[in-house]
Amino acid sequence: MTRFLAKMRFWLWLLLLQLLHVQSVYAAGATVAATWTNSSAGASSGLELQVTTGDAPLLPVDAVLTIQLNALFTVAGDASLDTSALNETLDGTWNVTVTAATQTLVIARNGDGSEVSVATLLRLALTGVTNPLRAGLIDLGMLELSGAMASFSNSLQLPTMQIDPGAIWLTGATFSNLLSGRNASLTVRLMPSHSVPNGGLVSIALPYIYGSLSGVTLSSVVGLDGQFELSTRNNQVVLHRVAASGTDSVAMQMVMIQLEGVVHPLLEGPVGPSVLLQTLDTSSRMIDQTYVDMTAVVLARARVLVGASSLRVDEGNLTGAQYTLALSAPPTGETAITISVGGAESRAKLTIEPTSVEFTASNWAVDVVVTVIAPEDHVVSGIATTENVVVINHSIISGDLGGTFAVVNAVDVHVSENDLPAVHISDRFAAVVEGLRNDSYEISLLSQPSSDVVIDLSPRDAFISTVPAQVVFTAASWNVPQVVDVVALLASSTRSAISGILHHITSMDANYNAKDDEVFPQNQVLVYYEAMESCVEPCRGGWFLLVNTTTGDSQCVGCPLGLGQPRRMR
Repeated sequence: MTRFLAKMRFWLWLLLLQLLHVQSVYAAGATVAATWTNSSAGASSGLELQVTTGDAPLLPVDAVLTIQLNALFTVAGDASLDTSALNETLDGTWNVTVTAATQTLVIARNGDGSEVSVATLLRLALTGVTNPLRAGLIDLGMLELSGAMASFSNSLQLPTMQIDPGAIWLTGATFSNLLSGRNASLTVRLMPSHSVPNGGLVSIALPYIYGSLSGVTLSSVVGLDGQFELSTRNNQVVLHRVAASGTDSVAMQMVMIQLEGVVHPLLEGPVGPSVLLQTLDTSSRMIDQTYVDMTAVVLARARVLVGASSLRVDEGNLTGAQYTLALSAPPTGETAITISVGGAESRAKLTIEPTSVEFTASNWAVDVVVTVIAPEDHVVSGIATTENVVVINHSIISGDLGGTFAVVNAVDVHVSENDLPAVHISDRFAAVVEGLRNDSYEISLLSQPSSDVVIDLSPRDAFISTVPAQVVFTAASWNVPQVVDVVALLASSTRSAISGILHHITSMDANYNAKDDEVFPQNQVLVYYEAMESCVEPCRGGWFLLVNTTTGDSQCVGCPLGLGQPRRMR
């Protein structure tokens, strides 16, 4: 029954170790687990072995426990065992023998204690043990349980241990420029915790957006002597120090590495989270490692700097308005960047000088002034409710085959229009005499229409007519005045009167169509009419007296026979 309970405790202990994620090994009725306080390369490990005894056989009073650590560990000559931890479950006395050269610790019971029962936990807390100088997963070694007289011998494989890389201090990764698609140099700064051996390696892994670094070359190395060979694979650069060309560096040695020919990806935004730095030995086993934060490093395309996003110009003003062009970065290599200013549409409506600009490595930062003029065109642009805006586009037409420059911003030019979609009438008044005297006036447009403009003339009274009754202006004849004759019809009226002629406008041009109120100086031409009966006798000097027989009113007017200089009534 006692032995059954002991076995139950043994299996419960194994289950507990698994739940606690403790590395353990089971063999010959006994198990061994391991914990450590520091897993960094080259650090004091604080290694503790936890041995749970079995019953094949029970641990006798003269038992010997031999700990053979992996040869990569360093065991100090004064390494020892924490007696207080072992005293918790093991009575009697024992001796500890350390052989530093072979990484061996022997714990021998002196025969003055009692036999250890099954499933007893023995804590072997070691001091003076230093982790390997290389990172990676390693076997801790072996533990042998035996009797002093070779009465039995059981060997247990110790668990594996993940050795973490050592730290790298005072790190930095700095690019000479942050222009997407451009070549840049990269300066890397690092201070490894441990020595970089002769024949060792330094690895620099850039973020994944740097898909290929095949064109990278080594410019200089400070802090490590010897000769170096550079190789690349995808986003990784490896510097291999040629064996026997230098000496092992000291721990905490500041190292500066400069690389040339790093091509930034043709993207805008953060380059990525980090740059991975590693030092490795001649067998490519990792020594130290760190990540350099790159979240604040942002790529941007080179840009054409446009001095204004919008301008306002007055039509017909020969001074115009100005803006500037320059580059935010020089062209690549010895090439020149040529920028086309404006397109066919904007050049048809504006005068732009110059229409192209060339930037080189010597003048890329010098502002070039572009002058914009809206010439007098006598054409109404747009409609009355819409502002006339002309867009000046810019495009790089040569010198940027790699597309490293961003799209160039356009400039909106707001044109202050001075042309009116209006009809001009030469006279506001006309005077006619029945059968004796006609009058006339001229009609023209104030701006060029986009379609024919038809003006219908409508006399207010039947005793007045116009010749012609309709005038038509085209885009070619808009500024040529057309004469309208005002005629007093015979026997239409026996009394003098004031009549008028109205003008109605139709056109496919929205600026003119139905704009009857856009006739200047007024839409209606007033017509003073006199009947023939009102003219009774001529006046001297080519004038005759015009008498109203109904009212008796009289007025001296120009002779209809041309005997004197006629004078129009205004």
